[in-house]
Amino acid sequence: MFCVGNREYDEEYEKPIKESKVVYYPLSKLRNYGIKRVVSDFLMRAEEYDLDGYFIHLDVDVLNDKIMPVVDCIQEDGLSYRELKEILKPLVQDKRCVGLEIAILDPDLDPLGVYTNEFIENVRDIIETFL
Repeated sequence: MFCVGNREYDEEYEKPIKESKVVYYPLSKLRNYGIKRVVSDFLMRAEEYDLDGYFIHLDVDVLNDKIMPVVDCIQEDGLSYRELKEILKPLVQDKRCVGLEIAILDPDLDPLGVYTNEFIENVRDIIETFL
């Protein structure tokens, strides 16, 4: 299991993740190591472990708060849509990807749909390449 993009750097919050078997790339480490390298590492592990499939869970609050403020936990910084695409496109294109779950987006906080529609367009761009 991989966890990427977290920007909650509180020691108590991160402790259970770091002590688990999860491969953990908080946002700062993800950017320093390189998104393409992290995705490549994940896909290599999927191959090594001969996974039949994997499932992607996306909490929308991983996105930059300027482009996605309609979430329940706004934090500074976060991924851009370009970075999100760099992560997700190769993962959803891989034959082992069996699903993508999207959580945290709260359209009630976006009565005009401005942020929600932009998010939908970006996700459509990500998954259209795999359809």
